[in-house]
Amino acid sequence: MPVLYFHFDDGFAVLDSCGVDLPDTAAVRAEAIATIADILRDGDVRALWDGRPFRLWVTDQPAGKGATLFALHVRAIGVAGGD
Repeated sequence: MPVLYFHFDDGFAVLDSCGVDLPDTAAVRAEAIATIADILRDGDVRALWDGRPFRLWVTDQPAGKGATLFALHVRAIGVAGGD
């Protein structure tokens, strides 16, 4: 497979300019899941609970350009004021 680029947006876009060389579609999907899992586990997810969805998308060119191969969207739906 060609080098693919993993971009993330939670209200602030992080655009990949380096890319990742993975052997096949299954590996690309696994990397996307692992990346979003890392963000959800270790990142600042307050925006998610404020109703802003997270999006990770994979393209064939850097900086969010080119063809999008697929995207993952994560949205939290819950009761407001649960503090």
